[in-house]
Amino acid sequence: IGEPQVLLLDEPLTGLDPTLHGRLLDDLSKLLRARGTTVLHVTHDHAEAAAIADKVFDLSQLIS
Repeated sequence: IGEPQVLLLDEPLTGLDPTLHGRLLDDLSKLLRARGTTVLHVTHDHAEAAAIADKVFDLSQLIS
């Protein structure tokens, strides 16, 4: 993927079996932190967001 300054990931782990999901989430998190890449990671999985993110923005809190 090169070395982008900002990376957009839209549901990149959706549909994977739990074992592969966990492995890829761990590997992706380590890679992005090591490179210092800023990521906009879109997901409906709160646990996934918490595992990969330094900051989480929940759009559902904007709906009144």
